Amino acid sequence: MSRFSDWSAVIIAVAGLTLSSGATAEEQGPYVGFGIGLHQPNDRTFNTGATRSEIEFGDSGVGIGYFGYDFGDMMRAEIELGFRRAGVEDFAGPQAIGSQNQLTALGNILMDVDIDAAITPYLGLGAGLGKTKWETVTGVGTPTYEGSNTKFTWQAIAGFSAPLTEQVNLTVDYRYVQSGKMRFETLPTGGTSVDRYNPQSHNIMVGLRFNLWEPTPKPTPVAQPAPAPRPPAPAPAPRLPEKFIVFFDWDKSNLTTTAQQIVNDAQAYANREGAVRIAATGHADRSGSTAYNLGLSERRAQAVRAELIRLGIPTNEIAIMWKGESENLAATNDGVREPQNRRVEIVIE
Repeated sequence: MSRFSDWSAVIIAVAGLTLSSGATAEEQGPYVGFGIGLHQPNDRTFNTGATRSEIEFGDSGVGIGYFGYDFGDMMRAEIELGFRRAGVEDFAGPQAIGSQNQLTALGNILMDVDIDAAITPYLGLGAGLGKTKWETVTGVGTPTYEGSNTKFTWQAIAGFSAPLTEQVNLTVDYRYVQSGKMRFETLPTGGTSVDRYNPQSHNIMVGLRFNLWEPTPKPTPVAQPAPAPRPPAPAPAPRLPEKFIVFFDWDKSNLTTTAQQIVNDAQAYANREGAVRIAATGHADRSGSTAYNLGLSERRAQAVRAELIRLGIPTNEIAIMWKGESENLAATNDGVREPQNRRVEIVIE
């Protein structure tokens, strides 16, 4: 177990260094993925006739592949195939030989946990069938055991994911796997069998999950036609442009209650003053990549524009721009979340 623990720490540390500071797109649909890592079966006791014996295994490998569907609202379902192999280290003596292979087919239900961070923890349970096979398992003074059993198998899952791109997520997780009690016969048959043996194992894996749905396309900016001329009127006293600032939650483009009120105030002011041009410019803080933040600032500007139109502002009087993280209101280092920089500035002229 000490080697398994040491390698587990290395896997988790390496995965942590590759985490992206971006955020997962709020989408739903099918996905596929795989994981590889370390597999350590528990040392188990079993019956051989009237004798109680124990088998011990060394660290080994595990690989899984899965197809799943993300339902949104933090819930996912998967069909998973896995293969594990472990060598025997002790079976009535340290000179034991042989191996244990396990092929599993499980259905998983998983729940993502929103912690408003670059990583997304998840928990899950799985159940299905596991085929466990012994190949030439023997120790000093013992018969040779071979054979396979297919039993009900379940697993508990705990891990986290982090986006590498809009379509690819890095995953790191721990899985505890257990199968029902099984029996192995001696080779040749007729000797004392291994009875009431149920395999259990700890598994630490790193993998990739690929989203198969298309990301929401970004709208192409359309040049707005010039406003229709208005009837001549006495020249008003010159006034300075009025500015309203709408703030957003981290990695969000939806309007909060407070933001909604600010947009309402801007619309009321524009109608009262007879505004002829409204400019909405989206911004983002520096907690994500430059490309991701540019798209996020665009979505924020589009959200403000849509709300102004809903409130009655003519479409041709609204122009939008997006600057990403290039024009921060408060200067910060890269990767810092700054609420003042997650904004849309509405300028009314």
